[in-house]
Amino acid sequence: MIKILIAVAIGYVIWKMLSGTIRMLAVEPDAPDPDDVVPTEEHFRCIVCGSEATMTLRSATEDASPRHCRESMQPIWRA
Repeated sequence: MIKILIAVAIGYVIWKMLSGTIRMLAVEPDAPDPDDVVPTEEHFRCIVCGSEATMTLRSATEDASPRHCRESMQPIWRA
């Protein structure tokens, strides 16, 4: 009898954890404020693999460069 109660308790804990995780993932992130987005022309290169990216829009409040291969990309100059 005790084994059944332990199994039910473990099942309940797992169910609560999974339902909380699914509920957290189901929430949509807030949409960016259109006034915070500014046009830009910035070029970046990944220092690990050499991939290049061009940003045409950027958040006015955020100053971080994009990430690729888990590293920050380096800005490059183009004429």
